[in-house]
Amino acid sequence: MTGRLGRAQVHLIFVQMKNRIRLNRILALAALLLAAIGTYSLPSSYAQTAGRFYPETSKTLAPEFVAYYDAKGGLPIFGYPLTDAEIEGG
Repeated sequence: MTGRLGRAQVHLIFVQMKNRIRLNRILALAALLLAAIGTYSLPSSYAQTAGRFYPETSKTLAPEFVAYYDAKGGLPIFGYPLTDAEIEGG
């Protein structure tokens, strides 16, 4: 059977082509999603109200405290935030 492909070989080639097409579609979709995410930005008002995130403790300094924190010495005086802000008695 030299020069001719058997049924199993043709089927295998067809399956490989289908898989390659699927992979190309998935990669194209992933590229589109990454491009869309890359162009997305948060509104400027969000940056002002979101506080300040510290990856060292995975905590965010509440926006109400940021100005005080910075004015009174910041990280060297207060260190990293250890807990999230909580409302008491309210």
